[in-house]
Amino acid sequence: MTFVNYAPVFLGVPLTSSQCHYSLLPGNSTISWTDAHLTPLGESQAQVAHAFWSTSLLNQEVPAPQAYYVSPLTRAIQTASITFSSLLPPAHPFKAIIKELARETIGIHTCDRRSNASYIQSNFPSFTLETNFSESDVLWSADLRESNPAMDRRLTAFLDDVFTHDRSTILSVTGHGGMIGSILRVVGHRPFKLQTGGVIPVLVKVVKMPGPRPGGGYKGGREGWSGKPDCAHGENPHL
Repeated sequence: MTFVNYAPVFLGVPLTSSQCHYSLLPGNSTISWTDAHLTPLGESQAQVAHAFWSTSLLNQEVPAPQAYYVSPLTRAIQTASITFSSLLPPAHPFKAIIKELARETIGIHTCDRRSNASYIQSNFPSFTLETNFSESDVLWSADLRESNPAMDRRLTAFLDDVFTHDRSTILSVTGHGGMIGSILRVVGHRPFKLQTGGVIPVLVKVVKMPGPRPGGGYKGGREGWSGKPDCAHGENPHL
């Protein structure tokens, strides 16, 4: 069983064509949204997930996850901390692993560019970076935006890695709307629009097959990615 947790919205910017401009900037004169942090609203939305787990663990006898995986973007790390810290029993302590591939759609939008590894380690010392986690964000591109098929290949690689190396039965993954939608696609789940701060349980049967994955699997390239939107016409196809 895998529980997927949705990191909340971090900015109060309306979803209008103006984001064709602002989503490409690192911030403005008063705030930075490169790898944006949770606002007070986002923190309150993360408390929704905390309340769900608190009620489920104490009153509904839902078993605690045995392993925790988190996106490397700050808002997801903060969400996981708010959700699980000071909540779990000693038998199942909260020890999360940050996974590079478990992140939102990559490219162009500065909010989806992660911070350096040294920043993450300094500000979230209780979280563990996966092995070979690079100091800088080598996946993000200022000029290209990841396509849904490319994202599906990436999240498939993430799941392959987890299911190959983790023997746990119950897993928790904290991430983002696009990322969660991709995970649901690659495991054959029906489409489901998760509310902000929401949690969805997904039952996955893992069958290991010999040999390489058909099609060659994820190679980390940027095949099929698209360029920047045509902001002169007020349209942003990446929203």
